[in-house]
Amino acid sequence: MAGNSVKDYDIVIAGGGMIGASLAVALAPLQLRVAVVEAVARGETQQPSFDDRSTALSRSTQRMFEAMQLWDEVIAASTPIRRIHVSDRGRFGFSHIDAAEQDVDALGYVVINRVLGEVLQSALAGLEFVDMLCPARVVDMHAGEDAMTVRLEHNGDPHQELSCQLLVAADGANSSLRSMMGICATRTDYGQHAVVGNLLPEKPLHNCAYERFTDQGPLAMLPVADDRAAFVWTVSSGDAERVLGSLTQTQDSVAAHAVDIAGWAGAGDAGEGGATLERVAVLGRSGARPDAADVVRVVLYFDRVAIYRRGERPASGGQPRRLFLDLDGASLGSG
Repeated sequence: MAGNSVKDYDIVIAGGGMIGASLAVALAPLQLRVAVVEAVARGETQQPSFDDRSTALSRSTQRMFEAMQLWDEVIAASTPIRRIHVSDRGRFGFSHIDAAEQDVDALGYVVINRVLGEVLQSALAGLEFVDMLCPARVVDMHAGEDAMTVRLEHNGDPHQELSCQLLVAADGANSSLRSMMGICATRTDYGQHAVVGNLLPEKPLHNCAYERFTDQGPLAMLPVADDRAAFVWTVSSGDAERVLGSLTQTQDSVAAHAVDIAGWAGAGDAGEGGATLERVAVLGRSGARPDAADVVRVVLYFDRVAIYRRGERPASGGQPRRLFLDLDGASLGSG
């Protein structure tokens, strides 16, 4: 792989969606030189991460955003879940969980992905050591003894090159970077589709989330801003188009689309050998998509790059200083 000039980074993150952007912000205290490579601009309709779908944020994810000092902005645009109602179609019983009974402010929070994207992108724009390369995509990579070399197609130039100590694949379940690496994954089709959308119910949900189990799969409904509701309706693959069509054609207050449901598992050896894998982190290898836990793992594991780049060494006989993200205590520190 040859190029006119190569710009050096500590970490290159392929994928600037929810997980890639979160990782870049979480790494900021390390003062690493980070490049985020994203193919689709946030405002484009094709952007898969920051659309009008919703994300339910758990307590651990809340702690992560608190540690990143973004929670105040996130919660301002979020809807708290105060109660959860779970039922099974055709059966009499149900379960009811109340935040007050659990002595917590909320059981979770629901935020529109587009709004969460605005918070993350605003945070990225203010980071001194992070470069956002968009629209750009990784078209080739090579693992050397001392660094990874990545070739990008950026602003019409197919020959821009970057070098890095760590290359992070955060480009989704169908990761092109994973394919380049020769890392295999097994996809299991569950024969189901999730019909995902937003609706305006006749009666507001009053901060209650509903989950109902049916023969085809669960139906979940979450409260979102402006008395709207986000829903995920699991149906058989053969019935997805019919359900989607009946929703969007007969109800003006419904916007929905279908997503196939599949499981991903397994990771084989990379084609270029073990040295390659040491410099690559593939987020979400064992699931349909990466999550907040993947962000934490990368921050915890690769903090030594920043320490050694600054020339710091542990005391004689001591262990390397590590950066940690404490999800329970909502703190970001070192020890």
